[in-house]
Amino acid sequence: MHLRANGRTGSEGGAIAMGGEDCAVGREGGEMGCAVCGTGREVCEDCGEACKAGRASDLLLLGGGGHCLSVLEAIYGGAYRRVAIVDLPARAGTAVHGVPVVGCDADLQELRREFGSAFVSLGSVGNWRRREELFRRAAAFGYAFLPIVHPKANVSRYAALSEGVFVGMGAQVNADCAVGLMCIVNTGSVLDHECTLSPFVHIAPGAALCGHVTVGLGSHVGAGSVVRQNIAIGENVLIGVGSVVTRDIPDNVVAYGNPCRVIRGKEWS
Repeated sequence: MHLRANGRTGSEGGAIAMGGEDCAVGREGGEMGCAVCGTGREVCEDCGEACKAGRASDLLLLGGGGHCLSVLEAIYGGAYRRVAIVDLPARAGTAVHGVPVVGCDADLQELRREFGSAFVSLGSVGNWRRREELFRRAAAFGYAFLPIVHPKANVSRYAALSEGVFVGMGAQVNADCAVGLMCIVNTGSVLDHECTLSPFVHIAPGAALCGHVTVGLGSHVGAGSVVRQNIAIGENVLIGVGSVVTRDIPDNVVAYGNPCRVIRGKEWS
């Protein structure tokens, strides 16, 4: 699912507009189209989805660090009319690649008046709880969370992406994969057929899951790692960079190496 509907040009309300000069909606001055395929219909005849434009046209990013840069790259010129960021209080009034930091997470309730959608742009390496906290707080105020897929990623029509999923540049999500709530499928990573990611999993850049792999809640598969087909990785697991996983990994451990082996226990994040 590529959420690449046309955005609007121009800026309003202190947030940057993400539509480019060639944006069809911007030229026509019309309303946003379907947030899934951009046709402009209330119920899209092309993709069959109810139009999400009303809630998706203004996006608030939660976190302005390194992962935010990858998210901004994915949405530039896409579905969102306005984009702004909340970050640490000390960064309010600054900008990230021209996108304004308009407050901190304490301002989420007030900012809900301006922004219909939010996205957790805070990354994670082995500790996913802060991402969960931001998601829960924003969802409680009524923000919508849609997947964000980089236009140069490839997601099978037979794959399923849950709310708040990020699929980065060059990533591949193949048929019958199920990507759970708030997962990160980062730059250049590969989920081959029938992989299942539980919520808040992070597949780091360049990692490859070779088919029918399952990854448990909040686990992290390190950059450049390879996971053999039919492997099960447990909950709250940290797989180190460049590992080769050839056997199942239990819950609550740190594991790495070639072949990957359990090194020590890991407290629940």
